[in-house]
Amino acid sequence: MARGIPHNALLHDDNSHLHCEICRDPLHPPLMQDVIKLSIDEIRNQINQGTQMWAGARGEENFRRDNPNLGDEPVEELRTRDIQPIYQQALKEVREGLSQYPIEGGVNLRHEDGSHIMEHIYRNETGRNVVGKEAIGQFIRDNEIKGHTVSSPDGLSGPSKMPGSSEDTPTWACPIGSKLRGDPNSVCRGCYVDSILHTKHDSVQHHQARNLLGLAKPHRYAAALSYQIGQSPGELIRLNSSGDMQGPHHFAIHSDVARAHPDKRFWLSTREQNSLEDWLNAGGQIPSNLTIRVSQHRQHVPIHGTEEDKQTKKISKLMAMHPNIVGSSVNASHLYDGDVWVCPAANKKGDEGTCEYHGCDACWNPNIPAIDYTGHGSKTMHHSLDEMEAMFAETKRRWTEAQLRAKENPVSQDIDLSQFGL
Repeated sequence: MARGIPHNALLHDDNSHLHCEICRDPLHPPLMQDVIKLSIDEIRNQINQGTQMWAGARGEENFRRDNPNLGDEPVEELRTRDIQPIYQQALKEVREGLSQYPIEGGVNLRHEDGSHIMEHIYRNETGRNVVGKEAIGQFIRDNEIKGHTVSSPDGLSGPSKMPGSSEDTPTWACPIGSKLRGDPNSVCRGCYVDSILHTKHDSVQHHQARNLLGLAKPHRYAAALSYQIGQSPGELIRLNSSGDMQGPHHFAIHSDVARAHPDKRFWLSTREQNSLEDWLNAGGQIPSNLTIRVSQHRQHVPIHGTEEDKQTKKISKLMAMHPNIVGSSVNASHLYDGDVWVCPAANKKGDEGTCEYHGCDACWNPNIPAIDYTGHGSKTMHHSLDEMEAMFAETKRRWTEAQLRAKENPVSQDIDLSQFGL
């Protein structure tokens, strides 16, 4: 009588079934396997139950100091934790669904009469002819198409630091960021989003998670996002105020959304350089009102870095592919040979920590090839410079201030200055 080959047999031809398909670790107990399979639906249940998701994605109930499982610096400790399998499975399903969107983009999110596609989806599925933004907002929420806040005029996030609205996803979903969190020299180790208290709160985390899960049905997500942006009262829109791109198809969505709103200016910050290159190679087109700012992975490295630096080569290659692809760095202003725009709001508090206070919209400007966020992020990112480095950094800061003053007080072209030899 033939006997079955035990799962742990050394001579078994294929032991792939002994490893988790999600995290590639040895197979979890049966109970954990069942939990993993719940994926997106379970994450939605957690949202509806009010689960603390920033800590939950990292295996804890909360991120407070009264958590007995954590030390005196709970956020610093949790930031580098592995993401739980159930969240990893949800990410896998999101990315699989996202691949249904054409990688080159080209989806028309406006009807030929100028109306938004979301309005037509609403009419088709509800049978109602009367369309209002409150009704569509409720429709987006009820059908779990994406996040839609009731505290803003458009349903999007509204970061206090920056002007305009933003679209964001949770940091636990960052593809490259998940790998860089444990690197003490990386910018992600001192993630500025994770350093802000309110971004870890339930309402913010649930909104970001809804945005992320909505990408599993990308056409509906794109339609809803386009509609929300159409309701935004401001001109400036930021993409990825938290989180990052989930693949080349994600770039295609944001490109189509920006193209549908030529009256607005978009700034997309990203570390997902391979996905950006894949999208461009597949035929992706960047509209003129979309600035893609590619970030250096590690602090103290300018975007032009050294020729031997792999990351620098990648950024330079991408910037050469399109004039709307530009770069950014952190704590590296003193290392630039030429001029570099130094964020005037970074490492500032109160009103001085906002873009509007300084009259700055450089991040949205593709004509500014490099921006350095000096002092950006958590306290682990704030470094001390020696005397010479501090002098160079101060020179870059003063150059930036001079550019801002010139912007505020341009020379009038209506005055005849010829009599002064000008």
